[in-house]
Amino acid sequence: MSFWPIQFPALLAALLAASACGLIGNLLVLRREAMLGDAISHMVLPGLVIAAWFGGLLLGDMWRPLNFFGACVAAVAGVALLRWLERRQGLEPRAAMGFIFTAFFALGVVLLEVTGQTNQHLDVEHALFGSLETLIWIDLMSWRDLLRPAAYATMPSALVSLSLALLVALVYFAVNYRRLMAWLFDPDYSQTSGLTLRGMEMTSGLLVAFVAMAAFEAVGAVLVVALLVAPAATAHLFARRFSRQLLASLVLALVMALLGWYLAQAPLALGWLSDTLPASGAIAFAGGLVFTLVLAFGTLSRSRATRP
Repeated sequence: MSFWPIQFPALLAALLAASACGLIGNLLVLRREAMLGDAISHMVLPGLVIAAWFGGLLLGDMWRPLNFFGACVAAVAGVALLRWLERRQGLEPRAAMGFIFTAFFALGVVLLEVTGQTNQHLDVEHALFGSLETLIWIDLMSWRDLLRPAAYATMPSALVSLSLALLVALVYFAVNYRRLMAWLFDPDYSQTSGLTLRGMEMTSGLLVAFVAMAAFEAVGAVLVVALLVAPAATAHLFARRFSRQLLASLVLALVMALLGWYLAQAPLALGWLSDTLPASGAIAFAGGLVFTLVLAFGTLSRSRATRP
């Protein structure tokens, strides 16, 4: 009875977030910018604080939809400034990333104290660990309700934003597949062939920021970073073609989400605890577990292949 209205929306949100983040994570891993996801999770804090502050003053209890907008503005501004420092000022990418995300995060901390949002409109724990367990689809009582258009009126807004993020990511990869291959694996050739590297860097950074923010509300900053890195990094251990890398990262992201969801539910189902574990933490742990198993299997296979 409680699966469809309570557990299914959370599971669906985890699968959508894993798919979108796992797919665009390839842009970070293959460009050796895996920590950009962590940087974005810090960059959004001032945007969240300002959105919560103005929303609370102007809209009262209706301020929450501004969170996504404020986070996106802060993330886009941070990525644009990061690319500007790299291209225009010649700053080393890791140094630029470290400066930008610490500056934005420090600004957010200061704004938290100045505006007093810590104890009012902004829940820092919610921002870090997400709210998968609080997603409730009131009109979904069985799988048959998925066929009723009226049931979608009460669908959680997080599912809408995550579905849109996944759709945008899929369209981006489909339209730019060949350009992405040239940009990721042969930037010198891509530049001589007329491909604008600056445009690819900016659009990919904006895509990462948009998808990360779409997942931010539901799964939190910790899981967003894990999903951006773990599936793509795991796929990179064995995939030797770009198409296989994308497909493998997408499948691994879904496996990590399902495995993490099972690990979160297992203690309650087995009677070990009186409640489930936090789903975000369990999925992040599953990502590390899958990466470790694939790495160990690959190492063992190579050691056997090299024996005389």
